Amino acid sequence: MREVDSSALRLVAQALGIGNPHTVVGEVLFDDGVLQQVLNVMPLVRRAGTLAPTTGIYASDFDQAHVAAGALLTTFDPYAPASPGAGWPSPVPLGFDAWLLSVQLAAVVGDHSTTNASRATILIPGTHRAFGDAAPTNYSCEYSAHLGEIIVGGAGTSCYIGIVGSGLVTQRRAVRIPRGATIQLQSISAAVGAATMTWQLFWGLFPSALGQDAFGAS
Repeated sequence: MREVDSSALRLVAQALGIGNPHTVVGEVLFDDGVLQQVLNVMPLVRRAGTLAPTTGIYASDFDQAHVAAGALLTTFDPYAPASPGAGWPSPVPLGFDAWLLSVQLAAVVGDHSTTNASRATILIPGTHRAFGDAAPTNYSCEYSAHLGEIIVGGAGTSCYIGIVGSGLVTQRRAVRIPRGATIQLQSISAAVGAATMTWQLFWGLFPSALGQDAFGAS
């Protein structure tokens, strides 16, 4: 038998809800030289451990009401939102990770500025910086950076704002949001009068220790 006592098992304890009042990680024993048939329970744990009844999938809308031409900025912490909605917990308990699955911006043709592109970013705090200065860093979401191209999505005057030059409204690649980071949504209006733009976000709230640590499979 080989004894393992390592902080590498910390997330296992969190994901399974195992607590130990004496040590950070309890004693784990591994058989040596024994062939066994096992069941990988982690995929089942990740699904079963999501919050009912959503199974970890959420959607949210953010309306930005412009009174004139210019930019509006919305900033929020997904781990402690002021208005969490019906099913999203606030604060999000340890052992869960917030994932941003997709972002898109809806507007009315002519309201959105195609000169100054709107953008969705993840603001990484200075405490997460590895190199350079200690200032916070805005990380542009791959699928929603610099939205400036009008893409008509159906009849009437409603439309979606796409990535300039790509013809895409959104690219769906999941991003795990680190604790301490915030989401920033900025829309830019070209309208002389009032204009409302709506950010539509698709979220995942899953137990820790997913297969992909920072980015989901493309």
